[in-house]
Amino acid sequence: MNYFKMLNGPTYKTLIRYFWVRASVYDKEASEEEEREKVLIDSTLARKSREEMGLEPFKQTEIRSSVMGIPVYISKDIIACVIGVEATGKYSGIEIHNSKTSSWNDLVNKTLFNSTTPGKYSDLSMKNKMLLKIQYENLLPKGGGSDQPSLAHKVFLHHIVNGEKVNVPKYIFRHMIKELRESQKKCRVWVPYGRLIS
Repeated sequence: MNYFKMLNGPTYKTLIRYFWVRASVYDKEASEEEEREKVLIDSTLARKSREEMGLEPFKQTEIRSSVMGIPVYISKDIIACVIGVEATGKYSGIEIHNSKTSSWNDLVNKTLFNSTTPGKYSDLSMKNKMLLKIQYENLLPKGGGSDQPSLAHKVFLHHIVNGEKVNVPKYIFRHMIKELRESQKKCRVWVPYGRLIS
């Protein structure tokens, strides 16, 4: 509930736009590219550790940017700290590569529509519609005008409906990474959650 209280707090849309247009995903691949660049500049650094190259050790994937010259990093652990929950529980992935052939289809359709055939938003119970609305507005924002949930949204809802503990910080963080990468591919600015929390 603390997370939802924070969402009703002050918002700073301009700051988050500044953050988002400069944001990049710093993952294992990016850290390896950083090492290759160091070696290109100074070949004596080949086969040296990150510390010997003058780089910080790679600990975890982060979204990195800056606001008014101040570096800002977001990670799963930071999200967990801010919303006051542990980064533990089920995580079934945002990155569902082929939603038509995914093994999740039958399971989520049984949970949400009481059938193995896919249903529509209008077929959801009032309770599930409300849970989906909370998910769209506050946890995993969904772009576009359609109410039809993606398979990733349905999987998350499946866990909630069944009373399973989910790794909410990881879901939020992976959703942010997915949207950041998609917005960069399409050269558009996506503003996540539309706010920075004070």
